[in-house]
Amino acid sequence: MNNVKIRKYLRQVNATFFGLAIILLVFAAYSWQEFVFTGVLYALIGGVQALISGLALFRLPSSDGDIKNIGKVGIQHSWTITSVGLAAAAIFPAPFFDIGVPLMTYGAITIALVYMILGAFTLYKTRKETGQFLSI
Repeated sequence: MNNVKIRKYLRQVNATFFGLAIILLVFAAYSWQEFVFTGVLYALIGGVQALISGLALFRLPSSDGDIKNIGKVGIQHSWTITSVGLAAAAIFPAPFFDIGVPLMTYGAITIALVYMILGAFTLYKTRKETGQFLSI
């Protein structure tokens, strides 16, 4: 895979992550007024994911950049996204998230699982295509 394809893939994945983070921020806005702690956690996790994926979109080098540098940026952000997704998947099933709309809780758990699975796949694919190590 050449530089342009892996860069395009990483941009698409991080744009997807950013969109999912916006959904978590909408959940935070919806639940904030009635359940403050739940809203704070949605906002915290959604804000961190939006920041990480948004920064990745700007940190990816241009298409003529070195493939190792593209791989380094992709792996750094994928590790962080996957780690926060794992934490979210552990937190969202907690009983205080069941207050209110259950569909919102199941949606947040699904988003966390997407973060974990897609983040792990992105780590694997970036490692395979760029030859960059999985350490940051």
